[in-house]
Amino acid sequence: MSTSYKNFAYVYDTFMDNIPYDDWSKYIAYLFEKYHIDSGNLVELGCGTATLALQLVNYGYSIIG
Repeated sequence: MSTSYKNFAYVYDTFMDNIPYDDWSKYIAYLFEKYHIDSGNLVELGCGTATLALQLVNYGYSIIG
């Protein structure tokens, strides 16, 4: 990872620290379960530093960001 991206990622995460990623990932996982989506790859567009994607990985999903 380049130094310039690391610097940008730090700033991005600082500005996004108020986003309820835990709540979002729980809700998305709930919707997938509700609609019986239990396999396949997920694509997260505009994933920033992949905070949400990493949380969805913890639910067992395969993510492309």
